Amino acid sequence: MYSVMNFRKVVLLLAIAQSAASALLSAQSISGDSSSQVEKKIPFTIEHADHFFQRKSKQDSELFILEGNVEISRGESHIACGSLTYFPAERYILCLDSVFLSDPERRVRSDTLFYYLDRAYYRALGSLEWATSGFRGTGLRGDYYRGEGRMVVEGEAAAEDSLREIKADKLEYDESSETLRATGNLRITDSESRSEAVASSGLYQRKADLVTLYGRPKVNYYDKADTLFLKPYHLISDLLHSYGRDSLCATGRVRLWDDSLTVTADSLFHNRIAGLSYFRGGGPQVEHQRYFLKGSLIDVATRDRKLERIRAVNDARGEFYLDNKNVSADSADRKPGESSWIEGDTLDLIFGPEGLDSIAAEGKARSYFRETSKSGVNYLQGARILLIWQAGDLARVEVERGGRGLFLMPDTTGAKSVTPDSAGLKPVRGSP
Repeated sequence: MYSVMNFRKVVLLLAIAQSAASALLSAQSISGDSSSQVEKKIPFTIEHADHFFQRKSKQDSELFILEGNVEISRGESHIACGSLTYFPAERYILCLDSVFLSDPERRVRSDTLFYYLDRAYYRALGSLEWATSGFRGTGLRGDYYRGEGRMVVEGEAAAEDSLREIKADKLEYDESSETLRATGNLRITDSESRSEAVASSGLYQRKADLVTLYGRPKVNYYDKADTLFLKPYHLISDLLHSYGRDSLCATGRVRLWDDSLTVTADSLFHNRIAGLSYFRGGGPQVEHQRYFLKGSLIDVATRDRKLERIRAVNDARGEFYLDNKNVSADSADRKPGESSWIEGDTLDLIFGPEGLDSIAAEGKARSYFRETSKSGVNYLQGARILLIWQAGDLARVEVERGGRGLFLMPDTTGAKSVTPDSAGLKPVRGSP
């Protein structure tokens, strides 16, 4: 009796196991007529998968699941991943685990990929890496609009080509025009010079090698001679255009400065090749610890980071502080000093290896100077006035064509002072 009952149990268990094995076999492998029917339902080619399942979702929708070393292709696109689920009703593919997609336009790696068949669109999420013919980059999320040739990357978005590295909250790339638009906390770094710009947003037109920055951009620019990247120029403006490595144009409240010199204006055009900067509008001004210069137009010429010439045109005026010749720009002991000045239709400041070499005033030139607060006063007029420095001291003064001048000995009593006006010097007597 016992053996008969056990035999029946064994037969029942074998029947259950055989039924389960048959069900498992039908779920994991599809052959014959069922295989051909499935191929008609799947709009892509299965190159490889360790396992293939056909299931029903909770909403009774049909699902196709591929697992293990999955590789599929659709048109010119190829996808590899650890797991893939196809949702026929919604017409999209969900790829998980080390996803890699490649097509003629780009290559994408991510943790997750949603591939929409009818919308010519897919979304990559998590640990995103992407590359096109011109760029490569990273981010947290990427949306790719294949029909438009457009890509949007968000979340710690970054891109780089052979010239620049670009980081922002959001990057949008148009493939046909090779234009990259960046918004939110934009930072651009030049790969060669390591010059850097920050802005609220910007546009990089790769074909034209044109960069446009918006939202009060600030640039830290290293000259090619500064190989150790120790002394940057700083530039800030409302709007900035950079034309390759040739030139740049800044407009709106422009301020350019380094460790000793500051120039302000409404606009700036800088020719990088020639080393020339043209400041226009807003009464351009140059400030230095030893001199101040203004005019309607100001041009600055440099070579290998050394000043060669500053020219001010139209109602030009320069002030220089002889008392400050041995005081650095950032010194706590720096004081305004005794101001002297020179005026003319045009002012040229010429620089040598040791700094300011000479100042030349052309056209209705006038000059008022004194070496120290205790020295005498010199006032000159002429068609051209030339002031020449040697070793930091005013060494020679030359006046040409109709020159005339006035020299006043220093007043030791404190009872008399002199102030210049539009006609020359006007004595002003004070109470003893």
